[in-house]
Amino acid sequence: MVEVATGFEPVYTALQAAASPLGHATVSVCHQKRPRLLSATRADDEIRTRDPNLGKVVRYQLRHIRIFAAVLGDVYNFIQLGGLTQIRPCSPGASRFRYPLETLLSGGFPASLATIARMAGTVGKRVAQGVAVALVVAVAAGGLIAYTYRGEIRDHFLASSFEPTQRVNQIRDEIELSATGDRVFLASQPTIGGRDEFNRWCAGVDHTEEGHVLGCFAERRIRLFEVTDQRLTGVVETTAAHELLHAAWSRMSQEERAELADTLVAEYDARAATDAEFSQRMSVYESLSRSAFANELHSVFGTEVRDLSPELEQHYAKWFEDRSVIVDWYDGYHGVFVELKAEAERLSAELEELRSDIEDRSATYDVAVQQFNADAAEFRERNERYEFSGNKQLFDTLRGELLARQEGLDAVRQEIQADTDRFNALREELVKLNDVSVELNDVLDSTFTPPSSPVEQA
Repeated sequence: MVEVATGFEPVYTALQAAASPLGHATVSVCHQKRPRLLSATRADDEIRTRDPNLGKVVRYQLRHIRIFAAVLGDVYNFIQLGGLTQIRPCSPGASRFRYPLETLLSGGFPASLATIARMAGTVGKRVAQGVAVALVVAVAAGGLIAYTYRGEIRDHFLASSFEPTQRVNQIRDEIELSATGDRVFLASQPTIGGRDEFNRWCAGVDHTEEGHVLGCFAERRIRLFEVTDQRLTGVVETTAAHELLHAAWSRMSQEERAELADTLVAEYDARAATDAEFSQRMSVYESLSRSAFANELHSVFGTEVRDLSPELEQHYAKWFEDRSVIVDWYDGYHGVFVELKAEAERLSAELEELRSDIEDRSATYDVAVQQFNADAAEFRERNERYEFSGNKQLFDTLRGELLARQEGLDAVRQEIQADTDRFNALREELVKLNDVSVELNDVLDSTFTPPSSPVEQA
């Protein structure tokens, strides 16, 4: 009897068995259970637990095991389909496959083994080809995925390899970036420096436009001008967010930019019709092309304008957890200039009104003084001609009127002088405001070089 063990390796023993119902001697092939190809194709545990390099997969051994298991599956199929004459129980949980004895004696069984060997070789080649095709497909699919997400992959590695400074980390926390925004921000390798460094980094940026250049996105890097004046807290944070949105714009496809530009320009046209200040704000970019103008709108809207359309709010949510935090930073430092401007305008209006009043009253006063001087001269001439001799009452009356007029004119003069002093005081306040404004503008002017020594007065 030939018994097949769990590995399906045939073991030859005595050719004796019970007679078959057909009267032929038989060879019984007993097996415990039909092998399942799914479980047979799994790598055995020995590779993982007994390998000298524990934990390192030996690919050749794993591949060999899987191919061998596939061959065994085909061998089983061949035995199952070829030459069966009878099936009967061999042992509990097993079955007996009976082959005619003459088939074995005539050499049929060895011939079947040869056929099995040829089939095994064919199957092995097919499996190898299938593995090769699968590898090619996997590599191609991986390449397609890598190409599709090449920007995200590149940003991931750049962000992971970048070591931000403490100041950069502080800004990251303060502008509350989303995961995507933080990745793009770090991938842009932000740096913060003083005037010399900043002007070297952003040497190619046009400084001729009205306003100050506080940051740039050059060579795919974010460069920021450091501002330490406490009165302007928030300007670096706002600039960082502004440049981040330029970095985000550079990562969009042409189709995405064109679609977003239409939305941005439509929002701008609607806002500019009623908001002259915002229209003035964007006038510094009026010489740019439509695409470049939309790029600037994208950054300005995202960092300076509080209420936007739901479509744009949804767009900016990709980069910021809470965009209102950025607008708060902008309102904080921008509010300093707004207050300076409002106070300067108030003082200017008061000075203009006071100046006009002083000038009008001064003109009236001058006319009254001239008339008084003429009347006083005439009074003296009449007195010198003795016209009031014998008429002391008339003399006293005219003299009293002149003295009263003189007192009245002196009072007017004092009032005009007081208003003039007040005018000068207000003007001094306005000059101080202007000095503060100039000072703050110098702080924001990345091209400004303070004098090394005070200028001597001539």
